[in-house]
Amino acid sequence: MPVIQIGAMHLVNQRLWKIIGGGALGAASAAGLVAIRLAMATHQPEEEQGHAETVRELEASVMKEDIAALLSKDTDGKLERWMEADPAGVMAHIDSMEDRGLAVELAGRFVKAIRNPHHDLLLDWLARQKDGRIAALVFQAILPRMAREDVDRCIALSFNLGDGTEARTAREALFSELPLEQRMRLLEQQKPDERAELLGKKAAGFGARAPEACLEMIAELPPSTHRSEAVAGLMKSWANGADAFRLADPVSAVKAVQTITDPELRNECLRQAVLEWSDRNPDLASQWITKLPTGPDKDAAIGALVTRLAPADPATATEWAATISDEALRSETIRRLGEQPSSKLKKEP
Repeated sequence: MPVIQIGAMHLVNQRLWKIIGGGALGAASAAGLVAIRLAMATHQPEEEQGHAETVRELEASVMKEDIAALLSKDTDGKLERWMEADPAGVMAHIDSMEDRGLAVELAGRFVKAIRNPHHDLLLDWLARQKDGRIAALVFQAILPRMAREDVDRCIALSFNLGDGTEARTAREALFSELPLEQRMRLLEQQKPDERAELLGKKAAGFGARAPEACLEMIAELPPSTHRSEAVAGLMKSWANGADAFRLADPVSAVKAVQTITDPELRNECLRQAVLEWSDRNPDLASQWITKLPTGPDKDAAIGALVTRLAPADPATATEWAATISDEALRSETIRRLGEQPSSKLKKEP
């Protein structure tokens, strides 16, 4: 046989063996892949079945006991394990409970247990929740993340919660999460009584960042205990408080207060401002008061200074009280000073 033919046949044989070998390897690989997939397909239902069985056992165990008792003393964490294993089932159970008070209590425990890894699930539950109290709890659970991602939607959802105690608590929590501009928007949308209640609680922190804006909001409120609380909180941070963001600025505080047109509110704000200022620096506060023109503003400021000085320096407090221009107010202030225990105050001539 010619050499050329022998060489050709050798090449053909090599290619044939490569094809056969490659096919064998390919077949082996394919067979292995099929085996893996079959194993996964067989294993997955077993895992799902095991999880379902665990959920059924946990639910049955919880249902055998008194939910109220478990909420007050769940020593082995049975409720939390059920909540983590089957959050959708727990939500359905809460929605179907006849005792709505107990349902709210269970919901409160539930959102604390699962809020971090189940944000979207809770958001969906909020959208279809018919119980306003539970909706408020769910809202607060997802609030930190939602306030970062979509402020406008967050504010809108907060007012969809209604006007109950839980809804107001949720909006109070939202206020603390918002930047300044959005805080103003939230306050503007609130009813006057809710705005007063919120400012009464948050004026100190709000005023530390935007005292002038806070004062404007307070000036729009009707007289109430909440308004007085707001005034006290604002002046504490503005005229006395100092933190990492700002220094106390009592001069700006008293100057801003003197622009208030409502005499009753101006008097109240001025008293609080001087009360806080004289706690921090009574000498400077006294010097400022001395320069004020005679009148209601000066009398209010002196009254605040007298209140601050009386416990430690009653004699000086009496001297200041004697400079009040309004006779009735002067007599009343000195009378109150004289009623203090072990008082060594000078009597009014």
